[in-house]
Amino acid sequence: MAPLSPKAMWVASQVTQVFALSAYVYAGWSYNFVYLGRILNTMGKDDKIFLYGLLFNVFYGLGLWSYFAAYLTEPGKIPDRWHDFTRSVGKDLPIVPTRFEWQPGKATRCKRCDFIRPERAHHCSVCEKCVMRMDHHCPWINNCVGIRNYKYFILLGIYTCLACGVGVATAIPELLYAVNAVAHLANGGLQSTTFTAHDGFISSGKTIFEATMTVEDAQAKCISLPNCRGFSYQGAPTGSLGGTPVHVYFKNKWDLWSTGWTSYRLERVKGASIEQGDLFNLLGMGFIQGLAFALLVPLVFTHVPNAAHNSTMIEDNYDNMPNPFDQGGCGANMAQTFGSIGPDWLLPIPPLRPLTDGVSYARSDTPLRDDGYPDNPQIVNVADYARRGDDGAHLLEDPNNGNLETSGEQDITSKICKAARDLVIMDRFQRLRDGSKATHE
Repeated sequence: MAPLSPKAMWVASQVTQVFALSAYVYAGWSYNFVYLGRILNTMGKDDKIFLYGLLFNVFYGLGLWSYFAAYLTEPGKIPDRWHDFTRSVGKDLPIVPTRFEWQPGKATRCKRCDFIRPERAHHCSVCEKCVMRMDHHCPWINNCVGIRNYKYFILLGIYTCLACGVGVATAIPELLYAVNAVAHLANGGLQSTTFTAHDGFISSGKTIFEATMTVEDAQAKCISLPNCRGFSYQGAPTGSLGGTPVHVYFKNKWDLWSTGWTSYRLERVKGASIEQGDLFNLLGMGFIQGLAFALLVPLVFTHVPNAAHNSTMIEDNYDNMPNPFDQGGCGANMAQTFGSIGPDWLLPIPPLRPLTDGVSYARSDTPLRDDGYPDNPQIVNVADYARRGDDGAHLLEDPNNGNLETSGEQDITSKICKAARDLVIMDRFQRLRDGSKATHE
C-alpha cells in the first residue's frame, strides 16, 4: 500500500483533531451538566457535587488549556537568525549528511526544504517544514510536537489522564446502575418501579390518600405519592390492570392483616427517575473517558521518561553513541524542556527561565553555570559578534580572545566568521544566543 501524500495526511490530521476536540468537549459537558447537574441530585448525593466538580474541573481545565497551547503554539520554526548565521559563514560552515543517529554539534541540509538546519531538527512531512527538536506530528492536536510545545503536549497528556481518571472513578456506582438500567430497557422497557399483589389489608400506617379508580390508575397514583408504600382495596385481584374501578386506600407503611382484601406493594428501584437520555449520556461519558484514559496512560509513560532523559521519539531509536545531551539527572533533563525548575512547570505557559533556544543544546560534557547556561562566555561573544556582523575590532586587542590574529591585510569580519565556525560548529551551536540568555522566538 502506497504511503499517504502530504495533502492526504494533512486532511486526516484535520479530521482527527475535530474528533478529538469534540470528544474532549463532550466529556466535560456530560460530566458537569448531566452527571453533576442532574444524576447526582436524583440519586440523593448532593453533598458530593462540589468535591467531585472541583477535582474534575481543575484537571479538565488545565488539560483543555494545554490542548489549545499545544495546538496553537508554533512548534519550533528555525529562526531567521540561524539562517542569517549560515549565510554569513557561507562555505566555511561544514555540513554533514543526515543520518538516523546522534549528530551532536553538526549542521545538516534538509533535502526537502533545501535549508541548512541545526542539530536535532527534523522535517515534518505533514506540516512540510523543519522543526527544531521535533518529536513527532500529532494528529490529535493537528500540529507537530517540537521544542516550543513539547511541554504543553506532556501536560496535556497528564492532565487529561487525571481528569478522565477522576471522572470514571467518581461515577462508577452510577455507571453500573446505568448499565443495568439499559439492560432492562433492552429486555422490554426500563422498569422504574414494580408492584407485587398480596392477599390482605395494609393495616399499619395511615391512609395518605383514597379514591375510586382502576388498579392501573392506582399504581400510577401510588408512584406519584412521595411516601406511598402500597395500596389496598376490598375484593379479589382483578384479571387485568384496567378492570372495574374499586375504592383504593393508599398507605405509607406495609403490614398485611385479614383476608378478603387485595394489596399491591410498591418496590421502588434506586435512581429510577433518571431519564433515559441522561442514562445514555452517562454511558457515553464513561466510554469516552475510559477510552481516553486507556490511550493516554501509555502516552504519558512514553513521553515523560523521554523528557526525563532529554530525548525524543525519533532520538529514542539512535544507538550509535550514548545520549550526548543527557544532563545526568531527571530534573536537569526535564529542565531542558520545561525550563529551570519552578511553579511554571505545572502550567501550559512558556518556560519563565528557558535553558535552550532550540538551536543549540547543552551537552553532557558542557560545564554549566548555576543558572543552567553553558559556562563559556568567550565563545558566546565570538558567535554573537559574527551573527550581528560586528567588525569585532575590540576582540583583536587581546590575541587570545577568540583565537584571532592581528593582520591589517586580513578582513576582520571574515576572520570572526571563521572563528565562529570553528568554535560554534565544532563545539555545537550552543553559542548562537541573543546575549547569554536563551529566548523564544
